[in-house]
Amino acid sequence: MASDIYGFKSELLLGISVDGGEREKSLELRKSSSVTETILANENYRGNHPFQWMGRLISSLIERIGEHEVYEEFRASKFRKVPKAVLAIPMRDVDFVFFLSHMHTHGNTLDMGKHRCSECRKNDLIEADLSTLKVKRSEEDMSSEFGVQLRTGFLREAGSNPQENLPYMGKVWNKYFFRPVTLGDHIRHEEYYSPNNRVNFNMRVIGDALVRVESWGEVDGVWHKLADLEEGSMQMEGMELVDSLDSADRGLIRGAFARLPHLDFMYTHECNHCSSDMKLDVDPTNFHPMVK
Repeated sequence: MASDIYGFKSELLLGISVDGGEREKSLELRKSSSVTETILANENYRGNHPFQWMGRLISSLIERIGEHEVYEEFRASKFRKVPKAVLAIPMRDVDFVFFLSHMHTHGNTLDMGKHRCSECRKNDLIEADLSTLKVKRSEEDMSSEFGVQLRTGFLREAGSNPQENLPYMGKVWNKYFFRPVTLGDHIRHEEYYSPNNRVNFNMRVIGDALVRVESWGEVDGVWHKLADLEEGSMQMEGMELVDSLDSADRGLIRGAFARLPHLDFMYTHECNHCSSDMKLDVDPTNFHPMVK
C-alpha cells in the first residue's frame, strides 16, 4: 500500500468485473470529505435504504478502481447515482474499503469506547490499533467463482407421466457454483431486508449469485460429474434451488462464503487493569463516525 497527499493506493481483495470485463483490483481512495459527511448525516436515508446509503458512502471515498473513474461519475450524478464499478464491488471488499479509507483519513486508531473485561469485570477505554488487523486469504482463487459440494442437494421429483417431465427432473443436483455477492446484489434485493430477517435476506442474495449447478455421483467407484443443469431450468426453479435445500446444505454454502478473502475484524485488546486479552469485534460501519 502506498499513501500520498493526493490519494491512497492499494488493491481490493477480490476485485470487480463490470459487465463481464476483466477483473480489476487496483484501488485509489479519496479522503473523507464534506460529501462523505453529508451522506453520513442522512440517517433517515440510511434507515430506509441501508445498502443504497452504503453505495453512496463508498462512492464518495473511491477515486478510481482500475480504469473506472468512480468519484467523477458519482459527482456527475450530483452524488445520487451509485456508479457501476461500485455496484460490482464484492461485499468483502466493501468492508475492506471502509477500513482502508479510515486509515487514509483518520489514521490507524479507532475509538471503540468503554468495554467491560470478562475477567476483572472492570471497564476499559479502548482505542483500537487498526494496523494489527489481519487479512484472511483463501487457499483457492475465489474471486470469480467457487464450488460447493452439497450433502443432499436439490431434487425435483419426476411425475408419473414421462411426457410431461423435463430432463433435469429426477436427478440430484448437488454441486453449486457461486460468484462473490456484491453491493449491487444487496441493493437489488434491499426491499426484502430487515434487521430481524437477515438469514433469509442473505440467502436470497446468495441465490442471486448462483451461476451454475451440476449433478455429481459415483460410477464404478469413481466420483465425477454426471450432468449440467441447463440455464432455462435454473431460471424456472429460481430461488427454489436454494430455499428447498436442507439446513446442512445451506450451512455448507454459508461456510463457503465465509472462506472468501476478508479482513478479520476481531481485535485483541490487553486489559489495562488485569492484562487479560479482550476479544472485540470491530464494526466496519463505524470506521466513519456519524456527523451530528
